[in-house]
Amino acid sequence: MQILFKIIFSTIVLFMLSHCAIKENQLRAIEKFGKTTEEISDLSAKELIRMRESTITMNLELLKLGTNTPGKPNPNNLDEALDPQSLTLRLKSILALRSYGLLLLSLARQDSAGDITRAAGNFLDNLDSLTPETKKFDSEKKANFLKNISFFTSIFTSYQKKAALKEIITGSKPQVDILCELLSMEFDYKKGKRMSLQYQVTTDRLIISSDEVLDMETDRSIKNTALYAMHLATENKKIRENLHLKISDTFQELKKSNAELTAAFLEERIEMDDIKDFIQKTKTIEELTRVMTKR
Repeated sequence: MQILFKIIFSTIVLFMLSHCAIKENQLRAIEKFGKTTEEISDLSAKELIRMRESTITMNLELLKLGTNTPGKPNPNNLDEALDPQSLTLRLKSILALRSYGLLLLSLARQDSAGDITRAAGNFLDNLDSLTPETKKFDSEKKANFLKNISFFTSIFTSYQKKAALKEIITGSKPQVDILCELLSMEFDYKKGKRMSLQYQVTTDRLIISSDEVLDMETDRSIKNTALYAMHLATENKKIRENLHLKISDTFQELKKSNAELTAAFLEERIEMDDIKDFIQKTKTIEELTRVMTKR
């Protein structure tokens, strides 16, 4: 009887311990989510910089045409709304999101205490550089975040490490959500936000002007200039209507996946197929970027 009792007791203890520990599929899901966040952040940062460069190039071509287009750019302000200061603010948002992805990777790998602490510090430093309206980490949340990072790196009880990880993920969710929403809007010209709206205005304005020159001008060299301008504008319009909308959608899906990851972690359930689909979407966007920006 005592032997049977010990067997039953040991089985119950092992069962409880297995549910207290961080599960392998939970770590894999966190790692995959972190990697995808890093990848879409890198992709969008490069594209924002390319948008500014293309805006300057298109405006230079517009000035060469010499048309009386309404809203013609100032020769001393060719980047217009994609100015360095505005661009830097958006790049800081991307950097903050990227640093969160790197933190998740470090946590999922269960890196050394020093590496995890540095990743967490980098995330907080990037949050400090955000504007007040995009920063959702007050001093209380920051203190709680650091406390749970400390717990995760210093406590070896499985239950406490898991509880700390859950607090890190759930506590960071509002900040990740607002960054995803902000960046999604910046790549969706249909929503008319600063960066995407300027890019739309620049491309459409050049298309109208070059079309006007091609219709009315007889000089061959001027028509060639207009032809190149038309090609440049239409190629950028394709990027705006394809790549940018896909990036925008991906940030929305990232926000949704973050909610699903948080809920799944709380409910002890991870749907790996959803995360795999999300990773595949990001890879598709990367391939589209390579194709469209090589034209």
